Amino acid sequence: MTSTIRVGLAGLVVDIALRDEPATALAHVIFSRFPTVAARDPCLRLELVGDGADQFALWREGSPVFTATCSADAARLVLAEVIHAFASHCTAIPLLHAAAVCGSHSTILLPGTSGAGKSTLCARLDNLGYACVSDELIGISDPCHVLAFPRPICLKPDADRVLSGIIQDAARTGRLLRSDEALVLSPRTALPDPVPAPCAIVFASYAPSEPQGLQPISKAAAVVRLMGSVANARQLPDHGFEAITNLTRTVAAYSLNHTSADDGAKAIRALIPQSKAALDGSNVIVSQSAAP
Repeated sequence: MTSTIRVGLAGLVVDIALRDEPATALAHVIFSRFPTVAARDPCLRLELVGDGADQFALWREGSPVFTATCSADAARLVLAEVIHAFASHCTAIPLLHAAAVCGSHSTILLPGTSGAGKSTLCARLDNLGYACVSDELIGISDPCHVLAFPRPICLKPDADRVLSGIIQDAARTGRLLRSDEALVLSPRTALPDPVPAPCAIVFASYAPSEPQGLQPISKAAAVVRLMGSVANARQLPDHGFEAITNLTRTVAAYSLNHTSADDGAKAIRALIPQSKAALDGSNVIVSQSAAP
């Protein structure tokens, strides 16, 4: 049995040939929240083969890339290939190394480096009913349009110490892949279509020894910090500067030191308007426009 799944972002497509039932089942876990993409010339061709439920091999453009002895590690490595392809080939818009969560009417962007706690915050907020737009990569097609990369939430293996109830529930309901290297958690909250416009940018940092708090930062500081999160800066003529500047002119930015996932999620929830009327009455200026 052979099938092909197409994963798209910002006009780019990665084709993944699935050679058997285990490969198809794993791809469904990884990409079930992605929208259907029309056939077009791909920027990358991958081939995934399974040998039972926990032995996988991946080929890139006909050459072997890896073998993995569990589905969680295979999922993580497939996603890394797809992300690298998009970051290497996207010349149209900035792709941010960032997480994002949304309510019904607005989105919070969470840029940051690995270890900042983005995925842990996404898992906690997903459990509270806020959709995970991505825990790793998002596209900004104009100041108010977010392109989702809705992969499963990829957590470090020790995350179950702070998310024990969430991890246990995910395992019980078949939403968790586990290995010694990672926890791969399928979100429980549906992603709205389209993704709402952003209402805030939050630079979150897990800092248990620092004072906790959410503080507004200047537009200039937000630009500097966001420029460090542009995954495809080398592919853009101005490294994404104009788009990032326009984003910070439109959307307020904050820094957040949090000492726990619960406290961080509480601070982020306070920024998400609970109704369209609340959003319209805020001092955040948004506009609606279509993705390219």
